[in-house]
Amino acid sequence: MYIENHQFKATIRALTESDLDELIAILGIPRNLWQEKANYKTGEIFGLQYAYGSAKQSVYIYTGKLSEHHMHSTTRDVCVDNQLIPSSYEPFHSEAYLLLHGSYFDYAPNFNLEKLLQFLTKVGHTMRELDIAFCDDQGVTRLEDWLRVFDNYRKYVIGNLIRKQKILVVRDCGHFERVQLGAAKSKTMYGTLYLRPDRTVRLELKMRSAKQILELLSYYKEKNRTAYHQMALSVLTSTIDILTEDTKKTRQPELYVREPFWSAFLSSEPKKLKWKDLQKKAEVG
Repeated sequence: MYIENHQFKATIRALTESDLDELIAILGIPRNLWQEKANYKTGEIFGLQYAYGSAKQSVYIYTGKLSEHHMHSTTRDVCVDNQLIPSSYEPFHSEAYLLLHGSYFDYAPNFNLEKLLQFLTKVGHTMRELDIAFCDDQGVTRLEDWLRVFDNYRKYVIGNLIRKQKILVVRDCGHFERVQLGAAKSKTMYGTLYLRPDRTVRLELKMRSAKQILELLSYYKEKNRTAYHQMALSVLTSTIDILTEDTKKTRQPELYVREPFWSAFLSSEPKKLKWKDLQKKAEVG
């Protein structure tokens, strides 16, 4: 299995011009190549975007509203009295956000996510969205196996995702299009399974819980992604797990056996997460 990040969004609480320069440097795209988005009436720039290849947009920085106050870009102190602005303070934008599309992750040559996460921690942020893609690059599964269990998911599937939501197999004139795991309007998580043009099975999870995204990304290390990938698999199997029909009927976790194709896809025995326990740990810490 090949695991990759496919989309990422985070709001930024305050963005100075110095912060913007640092962010652009981390993203690795020269400033003169960005397309500016401006208000057609005032001419004020409110965003920057860049596209790789044929994509309409690969990365977008919304600079947000210009604050009435000023900020020290290092200490993050805010100068409220605009009559006495220290020279080390500069204007800043509030309500900014960063959006990285899948094409950015596919084509950005030297992008370092770990540096970006450190930058976001410094400026203050809230995680909004993270897509994790699990790809059967080894071809250990067949589409027929996935459809067999998802067409009858109540017989095979357990996990947080289906407690209040459904799994829908979408076909067009009888031809497979995709599997929709949960509702796209979910505020926490939903998923999609489809075939890439090379017929590779790809399962994507879209995470929208800030706490869950933050917990997962806390394991990310650029030079060693093993712990991050293990955590991503734990997120996946806590979201959905595919069992044999006979063992699911028992409703006894100690007797559960995974479907063989699903075990082959996972290629490991990931430990399931209990998000409530993680949240309690964070509150105590």
